[in-house]
Amino acid sequence: MQDYQDPTTQNYIETSTQNLQPMNLSDILDGMFTLYRNHIRLYINIIVVFFVINYGIDKVLMLAIQDSPTAEGLGSVFLFAIVSMLLSFYIVAVLSYTTAHVFLGQNISPSNAFIHTLLHFVKFLACSFIYILVLAGLIITIIGIPFAVYMFIRWGFYTLPLLFEGKSVTKSLKRSSELVKGSWLRTFGITILIILIVQMIQTIFSTSIGMIFTLIPGANEIQDEGILENLRRMFAPSPIDIGWGIYLIRSFITLAIHSILLPIGSIGSTLLYFDLRIRKDAYDLEMQVNN
Repeated sequence: MQDYQDPTTQNYIETSTQNLQPMNLSDILDGMFTLYRNHIRLYINIIVVFFVINYGIDKVLMLAIQDSPTAEGLGSVFLFAIVSMLLSFYIVAVLSYTTAHVFLGQNISPSNAFIHTLLHFVKFLACSFIYILVLAGLIITIIGIPFAVYMFIRWGFYTLPLLFEGKSVTKSLKRSSELVKGSWLRTFGITILIILIVQMIQTIFSTSIGMIFTLIPGANEIQDEGILENLRRMFAPSPIDIGWGIYLIRSFITLAIHSILLPIGSIGSTLLYFDLRIRKDAYDLEMQVNN
């Protein structure tokens, strides 16, 4: 069996270093879609894995809820929900690591990205756990919400220091703080805008799907159960509400759209990470020297 090699030490094609320069807002937003479009096959190969596994998990969850609404059934739901969450964390990490190589013009295959991320996934989860725990602890206190917002940005770029730079858990969080220091407000604004753009696109598609399926007889039968319940039936119906046939088709389309949109946010945050590195570390000059 061939030994695994980190793609950063394999053959790759370096980008022309003159393209490495500080990016403004429009550069980052345009780059999100340009990189995705230019490397669509690479990203599709990654998100197909997320789609297939998540689609299967969703169906198992629905069967567990309907067939066994007991403590045992709820335990199965909780277990599969955890698996789904871990899968999401893993795929987002894979996408970020892949985008880092794509941005630098380096060759990377989906298998190398999956393997590299898997080898560092425990550290990534530990870093994510600390990050989420700190944010949750601050939010619970209510008065700590402004500090939670501050730390959300200050520690929010730990993924690539860990996966791409090879730093430890604590050093990845520290590295993120170093990159954001002195440009927190700008980083906050760009990050929020990226999140809003992704959510806006997601909402547009979700609403459109909901409206389309209201035209199918029996797909979204409005009942006199209150506004919130009718909205749930429209945007998040269960197989009991609309039948398994329509549910399978609708959930397939919904998850497919979510999967296709998933790389956009990861690409945006990765571009912002490199922008911070170029501004803080003169990373563009470092790449020129290395070349």
